[in-house]
Amino acid sequence: MKKIWVPIILILVLMLVIYFFISRQQTQPTVVNQAVKANQEFPAKKQIINNLVDETKLDKREINERNLWIQYVAMDQDSELELLVSYRYDIHKGCFFIYDYNDKKYKLVFSRPWAIERMNGHDVVVASGNKEIHQLQAKIIHMERGEVKVLWEAVIDKYNYTDLLSGTEVHGHYYVDTNSILHYFYKIEKTDKNAKVISREYKEEIYVWDKTQNKYVKQ
Repeated sequence: MKKIWVPIILILVLMLVIYFFISRQQTQPTVVNQAVKANQEFPAKKQIINNLVDETKLDKREINERNLWIQYVAMDQDSELELLVSYRYDIHKGCFFIYDYNDKKYKLVFSRPWAIERMNGHDVVVASGNKEIHQLQAKIIHMERGEVKVLWEAVIDKYNYTDLLSGTEVHGHYYVDTNSILHYFYKIEKTDKNAKVISREYKEEIYVWDKTQNKYVKQ
């Protein structure tokens, strides 16, 4: 009898592990430096919620804390980590905050009504559009002495989701090489009402870092 129960128990344990993994994947990750957290005074969740209420004009009861996406990232040259906060409450509606650590506390230094699709430190992808158009725009951001700047931005996805058969679509990607040169590749595709491709263009743009302007400049 014991031999029969052993595989059943193993299957149940495996199912619980899979369920835990899937549930973790459904929420956006929080990146925290534990060593720094132990030595610094981080902003309370209450402060972040209050900032969200001020910026979005939502009722505090409408804010779902599970939609908060928090990262601690080195955005500038000092030794302290900056706090990045994203909150998305609709496909094209959201809020993006950056808190800078100064005088032993975090202060809100950057706020934008961005619906963040993805973010990883200096690289963020913002969703925008309307009832017909959906667009994703990549942005590279940087902070120097408490001032946040957008160093580069470009569309990496754009399409009409009310008519997926015809129209113009843009799909692209980018990377920065070891020489600090930014390569942006993208495709523009036009189709007719029968989803037949009318034209397709592949393009590449090169951007180099301009120290005087503090941003990437197209060549």
